[in-house]
Amino acid sequence: MEMRPVLLALWVVVAAALLSACGTARSGVGPAVATAAARTSTTDPTQASPGPARSVRSDPTASSVPVAPGPARTTATTGGGTGTGTGTDADAEARAAAAAAVERAIRVVPVVPGAVPVPRSPVALLDGADTVPASGHLVVRTRWWTTDRPANRVLAWARQHLPPGAFIRGSGTTTTPTARADTIDIGLGPVTLLFTATATPTGSAVRADAQMVWVPRKSAGELIPATVTSVDIAVQRGSRAAAVRRVLGAAAARRLAAVVNATPVLDDTGERSCPADLGGTDSLVFRARGAEYDVTVAASGCGGESLRGPAGSGHWTYGQATDAAALRALGLPEDYGNHF
Repeated sequence: MEMRPVLLALWVVVAAALLSACGTARSGVGPAVATAAARTSTTDPTQASPGPARSVRSDPTASSVPVAPGPARTTATTGGGTGTGTGTDADAEARAAAAAAVERAIRVVPVVPGAVPVPRSPVALLDGADTVPASGHLVVRTRWWTTDRPANRVLAWARQHLPPGAFIRGSGTTTTPTARADTIDIGLGPVTLLFTATATPTGSAVRADAQMVWVPRKSAGELIPATVTSVDIAVQRGSRAAAVRRVLGAAAARRLAAVVNATPVLDDTGERSCPADLGGTDSLVFRARGAEYDVTVAASGCGGESLRGPAGSGHWTYGQATDAAALRALGLPEDYGNHF
């Protein structure tokens, strides 16, 4: 009988601990939810329904659409691994150049005279762009208009009044049971202009999207200096071929460094076709005045390449050229170990 109060007290202690843990978990989730809600209300103040985040700037009829909101970041999955390069000053410059390009393009959209700009999509069929590149580096400027002219005349005007240097790359149609929207795909330098028109009871509505995918640039810290004195190369092909390792002198190191420095950054444009991924890597360790630059290349598949130097990790790049150059430097065939 005397055990009951003790057991009851123990249950009270356990229950209190559980409630405390639940309260802690909730307090950890709470700020994240509040932050997400704040972002939605801040970046999407003009939208009545969910969709891409838009923020109205000084031009009340134009919206900037960040497709991948958040800090500048590049992510690519190639060659069986994932690499991440955080934003750099070079990235910021490339992104700013793209933003300036789409701003110029959206201001020369061939819309019919008399069209009235509106701050948001006037009809549901124009809520989204006709096509959107699958890239985290996409910059978009979007505008809408209404006009009393029919959609076919609006489209004809656009075709006949293209901006200087622009050309029509194609066209498309979007249909619903009750409506239709026609799009003209216009090329204007590095910018894609999508011009879409759809009929309304009073004439037509127009949407224009200026899109550009900016390509990340390597920062100075991602470049191997010309003062390299040697490079340690290790070629691994698993069970398909013998491992090869050799240290080469300054001349060979400088030639290989030039190849690595010239490799283009992965542009993160979504899916891509690659050869079979058989595994295997090339490891190149460059030494220059007490500093080391470690380069790892996937020897098959998409051939992704990563670099880690004194400044940290860099962007993922296309490493096929580095793989080929390393094999040549070692006197190995270009398909070494890449066959069964």
